[in-house]
Amino acid sequence: MLACCLACMSAAAGPPVAFPPGTSLDGSGANQTEYSALRQTFLAPAVGGRIEFDWQAFSSEFFGGGGEDVFYVRLIDPTNNSVVDAQDWALDPTPAGYSGSFTPVGAPPMGTTAPSEASAGGFGLTIDAYHLDGGTGWATAALSFPPAAADRPLSLEILVADTFDHFADTSLAIDNFRARDVTGATIASLTNPSFEGLLAGWTGEGNVGVYQQLTDLFGGVAPVAGTAPTDGKLYAVVSTGGSVPEPASLGLACLAAVATCRRSPNRRTTAGGPRL
Repeated sequence: MLACCLACMSAAAGPPVAFPPGTSLDGSGANQTEYSALRQTFLAPAVGGRIEFDWQAFSSEFFGGGGEDVFYVRLIDPTNNSVVDAQDWALDPTPAGYSGSFTPVGAPPMGTTAPSEASAGGFGLTIDAYHLDGGTGWATAALSFPPAAADRPLSLEILVADTFDHFADTSLAIDNFRARDVTGATIASLTNPSFEGLLAGWTGEGNVGVYQQLTDLFGGVAPVAGTAPTDGKLYAVVSTGGSVPEPASLGLACLAAVATCRRSPNRRTTAGGPRL
């Protein structure tokens, strides 16, 4: 009974949220179609500080030269929506081909974790996400904010967006936020930083969930190596998966279509649009 209750509390309800037409987050000219996001506003100390965190990207993205999915973790000043600091990434299946302003993450192959499924149920997302190219492995990044005249609210935002398509899933795993001011003191106003309280303190949009670890894509039960949390027993996943209904037959048809596209050496897709 407890596990069922936790599962009900652990995920935002619904597929990714549609962007306005013409949205290009990275300035590449390739439009983003939909996104999922996780946010928390906390009180940042006037002395300034730094937030370290662990992240890992998973994907089935196979386009090159214009269809790269994008994702970021940012600190935002909610009074004017300005970006205080950011870690911005984009998938880049053709490493020399990415033209946006985000930092390319080479894929496929992702290389360090096996193909996996972020399956519904348990501690998972409400809608399955497929990661045929595996994952990047855990890495650490950081955000900083400068001193201010007084303590002030800042928003921590995690976002993953589909570019061009709605069916090649990309997910971002996040764990172990370490928030400290410049004196080294813990910033206590950032709550539930390792997601051990599920999504308590966080607001989700689209397909967001909390995980113990991902499962094997086709077996559905075997844990995928490299997807255990970096702190505690749980971590968060924000995913573009879920815009296509997935009864078994349709899910298999989508996977077959992805595999067919991946085998086509001349597949190139671009989409134009102004920068957001």
